[in-house]
Amino acid sequence: MADVGDGRTATVDVTAEGDALIVHLAGEFDALSVPRVRDAIDTALGSGNHSRVAFDLGDLTFMDSTGLAVLLAVAQRAPVELRRPSEIIRQVIEMTGLASVLPTVG
Repeated sequence: MADVGDGRTATVDVTAEGDALIVHLAGEFDALSVPRVRDAIDTALGSGNHSRVAFDLGDLTFMDSTGLAVLLAVAQRAPVELRRPSEIIRQVIEMTGLASVLPTVG
């Protein structure tokens, strides 16, 4: 499990749940936090046998295009699902035509 954050930008907590890697993001997922989030995900994906990645976005307050790019990069490596996205994040996913690549569950 990784819990990374500096209090200003997004925090990331990575855990395993069966064959899924669960990535809980909170705060603002922007260019400042992308390197830490990406490193935490890469480390977790490299150290386990995970067939899918679930992003829990319920505590995410902001995501810019760099955060979206991280989600897409992970989706190129494993099936991805989004859990609890806010309405604005859900709308961004839909308006960019990425709903089939980054599906929302629940």
